[in-house]
Parts: sequence; structure tokens; C-alpha cells
Amino acid sequence: MKRFEFNLQSILELRVREEDEAKAFLMSQEAEWQKVNAEFHNKREELQNFQTREKETRKDADSTVSTLKYSISWRNSLKLELLKLGQQLQDISIDVARAKDKLTEATIKRKSLETLRDKKKSQWQKEFNKNEQKFLDEIAQSRQNFHKNS
Repeated sequence: MKRFEFNLQSILELRVREEDEAKAFLMSQEAEWQKVNAEFHNKREELQNFQTREKETRKDADSTVSTLKYSISWRNSLKLELLKLGQQLQDISIDVARAKDKLTEATIKRKSLETLRDKKKSQWQKEFNKNEQKFLDEIAQSRQNFHKNS
């Protein structure tokens, strides 16, 4: 009897490849999220440090109108950058969630085909064992008949 062949093997390989691509895409999205998140935290820390320095500077009462304008302008610029980075984080978080959903879907498709393959292989193995046992029984029977006739 010939060996087991799964007639949907090429589709299963395609599903495995799709799952691998989904994993890679998810990893890239998560890496992007990590990068933007680090930028966000750095900007927030920069803003906090700036505000702390400005409080110390204002205590000295050496502030002029131009330095106050500069200070306000710079603080607003940092806050705007923080808002943009926050929005970018939200967008990337949505992309990460979509990538996770796509990976889950790809995994389900792959596992369903693997389950089908395993069931068909089990069925084939049972049939193979049955035929092998039948063959061995026939050999034993012919041997027994040979010994009776001799």
C-alpha cells in the first residue's frame, strides 16, 4: 500500500506561510508601537524636566518677557508633539489589534487543515493496518494449508 498523501497539503503549506506572514507583520507593528511609545515617554520626560527648570528660573525672578514667550512657545511645542505621538500610539494600537486578529484567523485556518490532515492520516493508518493484518492472515492461512497438504 502506498504511503499517506494529504491532498490539501499545498493549501496547508499556504496557510502556514500566511500565518508566518501574519506573525511577522504583528511583530513589526509591535516594534513600531514600542518605538513610538519610547518617543512619547521621552517627550513627556523632556516636558516635565523643562517645566521643572522653568519653575526654578522663575523663582529667581530673572525672567524677561522674551524668555517667558520662548518658554511658553517651547512648552506648547512639546505638548503638541506629545499629542501627535499620543495619536500615533492610538493608531498603531489599532493596527496591532488588527494584526492580532489576522494572526488569530490565520492560525485557526491552519489548525483546521492540520486537524483534517490528522484525521485523514488516522483513517488511512487504520485502513493500512487492516489491510496489513488481512495480508498477514492470508499468509498464515496459506502456510497452514501448505502444512496440511504436505
